[in-house]
Amino acid sequence: MTRPTRAELARHAPALACYFFLTLAVESSTTPLALVRNRALAWDETPEGANRFYAFVFAVATLKPLYASVSDRSRARGGTRAAHVALGCAVALAGALGSSAARTTAQTYGFGTLASAGAAHAYASLDGYVVERFGGEAGRSRDEVVMAQACAMAARTAGSVVGDLASAGGLAAASARTAAAASGIWMLVAIAVALVSVDESDISRDVDSGREDEREMESRSCASWTARAKEAYAPLAEVDFLRCAALVFLYRIAPTALDTFASYTYAVFSDRMKDYEFGLVAFFTSLGALAAPAAFGWAFGDASASGSSVGENDAGTLTKIRALLVSSPTWMMFVFGAVVDAALGLCRLFIVWRPPATGAVAALSIVNALAIFGLRVGYMPIVTLGAIMAPQNLEAVGFAALIFASDVGALVSAYVSAGVVRALHIGAPTRTDTTGAVIPTDRSWSPLTAFLVLVAACKIIIPCVSAPPLLSSASRRSRAADFSLLPADADRSHATVDDAARDSNASTRPSSPPFDLASPSAEL
Repeated sequence: MTRPTRAELARHAPALACYFFLTLAVESSTTPLALVRNRALAWDETPEGANRFYAFVFAVATLKPLYASVSDRSRARGGTRAAHVALGCAVALAGALGSSAARTTAQTYGFGTLASAGAAHAYASLDGYVVERFGGEAGRSRDEVVMAQACAMAARTAGSVVGDLASAGGLAAASARTAAAASGIWMLVAIAVALVSVDESDISRDVDSGREDEREMESRSCASWTARAKEAYAPLAEVDFLRCAALVFLYRIAPTALDTFASYTYAVFSDRMKDYEFGLVAFFTSLGALAAPAAFGWAFGDASASGSSVGENDAGTLTKIRALLVSSPTWMMFVFGAVVDAALGLCRLFIVWRPPATGAVAALSIVNALAIFGLRVGYMPIVTLGAIMAPQNLEAVGFAALIFASDVGALVSAYVSAGVVRALHIGAPTRTDTTGAVIPTDRSWSPLTAFLVLVAACKIIIPCVSAPPLLSSASRRSRAADFSLLPADADRSHATVDDAARDSNASTRPSSPPFDLASPSAEL
């Protein structure tokens, strides 16, 4: 196995540029589109509408394996992934432009579906290109695979940060609808880079052999194929793995306050903040999301690898806490993540109880950064468990299966949250009709306090009750493997966590509200 040459890295650069500009386009439209939808659909009056919409477009994005299979099959027939990247970007561009002009619920859902599906297809095709060029099947070592994935993650992270700044600049110069439409410029750049610069000519692929294998597969009997698949994927049906999947699902079904709080923010602060200031809040909030993985790694990583930041004699309180966490069973990660997530989510109460008359940007940035930090910390146990429990020779599929269980739980959570918000009559107490008359509604923001407390309580109670009994076998397995101390497993865990963090970046939720720098799987 040889390390990538400078020429190979140069060929990889256009794909990274596609990641960057695609994410830049998606992220720069996120806040403007959220403002457009909140005003056009009156989500300040009925916040549950936001929960339902973002759950729907998230469900569209979770079909990423389907989009990836389309790209794979095209490649097997002699096509190029670059063409699929461009196609996905074009569909996402059409969705974003349509969303910027949408004024009805049907239009919002229709164009939101296009934007989400297009971006997911483009990302899936780019992921396939990176794996094909720098994957294990290409003769690369694990370190080289991690390097390639880390580069892709860095490109998307950079695009996300720059996109937040571009969003603020666009909103400062134009209306929300114009700023959302203008973000399409970056999507055009991504299309141009994909079609002109991404080179796949040097990647060898036996197209005829692929077609022959495909014909052979199609000729096999359905019963024979089913038997082989059942045998190959039998580890995913083992009791231990199913218990882990059940725990991940239960861990995610607690109600979520993210979209409801975003609707509250727009309703209360629209007359105190300019549109571009909401973009600035999203940018500063991203700092909390970026810090979370490092904090979780410090808490549960190998203490001997980085030493103590308090003292060599373990005299510091933080050192003792860290030593306790590192030696704790696997289920403790879920309890720890849930407590941090719930506690920091309650910081939103400071905004609800006493909305700041001045300095709203600073106050919202701090509160949302803390809340998103908690969301990311709360999500890390899921990807860590996936790295521990993925069966041998089914690492990718096993990991993806647990993430899918998490996504299903998140979708259930979104619809449960919408029902609770509606039952509590949370929303703006008045609305203005077309004549300018102020009309009272049956809604109020007062129950938002009880809703935030309910969310925090559910997030803590569910894992405390379910994690210990369901993860007892996982705890034995992690202790037997001592995965935190083995370089190979540590590398595998790092790779899967990085990949999940990259896939769960806000850029995979093209229509998500601002402040959402957690993963789509982190909270809806």
